[in-house]
Amino acid sequence: MLISETGIFTYCHEYTHQNMQTIIKLIGTNHLGERSYYRKIRQILHECTLVLHENLPLETRDDLQEDLIEYRASMSKSPLTEAFLSAISAYFMATNLYFSNTMTRESAAFQNEISHRSWLRITSIAWEDSERHLIEKCSQLSRDRKTEVLNYVKQALEVIEKRLYTREEYAHAFVFFWADESMRSIFDGILTNNACMQILNIHLEKQTRGCIGIKFGAAHISKLRNSLEAKGFVHRKSIKLCCVAYS
Repeated sequence: MLISETGIFTYCHEYTHQNMQTIIKLIGTNHLGERSYYRKIRQILHECTLVLHENLPLETRDDLQEDLIEYRASMSKSPLTEAFLSAISAYFMATNLYFSNTMTRESAAFQNEISHRSWLRITSIAWEDSERHLIEKCSQLSRDRKTEVLNYVKQALEVIEKRLYTREEYAHAFVFFWADESMRSIFDGILTNNACMQILNIHLEKQTRGCIGIKFGAAHISKLRNSLEAKGFVHRKSIKLCCVAYS
C-alpha cells in the first residue's frame, strides 16, 4: 500500500515461472475504496481462470452499526488489551459507515463474483482471528502503544460523529496504525497466507498454463510475494491502483 499526497494506492503484481506457462496476478486491496478501483480490479481478474480470495463477510449497514455500538462499549469498559482490539474494529466499522455514500466496501463490490465456481474463498483454522489468539499476540505491544491507539480512535470517532472526517485523515490512520512492525505482526494473517499457498500449490499441479489471480488485503501481500518468489516465480511488472483519491 502507498499513501501519497494525492491518495491511497495498492498494487497488482504480475509473476511468471520459467517452468510453467502460468501467470500469477497478485492484487493487494483495501477493504474500502472508490467504485472505479474495484471496477479496475474486476477487469484484471476477468482474465483469470482461477481466483483465490480472502474471506470477507458481507455485512449489512445494520450489522455494522450494531457491532460498532458493541465495540465502542468495549473500548470504555474492557481491560486495555481488549479495549485496544475493540478500538481497531470500531475504527474500521465507523469509517466504512461514514464513507458509505461516496465509497464502496470490497465485500459488496465482489458479491457477484464470489459465487462463481472459479472463485475460491481462502479460510484458515477458526481460531486464527479469535479474540484469545489476538490477545496473546498483543503481548508484544507496550501498554503505551495500546493506550495511544485507543486514544487515537476515540478522537477519530468524535470527528466522524461531527461529520468532519476527511479522506486525508483516513489515509493518515493507515500510517498511524501500521507504521511499526509490532502492530503489523499482530494482524499479519500468516495462517491465511499459508492456506492460500497450499491451495495454490494444489492447483499448480493441475494447471501449468493460464492465469491465476490472488486477491487479498494489502497487509498480506508482502509475505505472499515472498512465498511466490521462494517457489521460483519471478516478478515481471506492477500496476498501481488508486483506491482512494483525496479529491
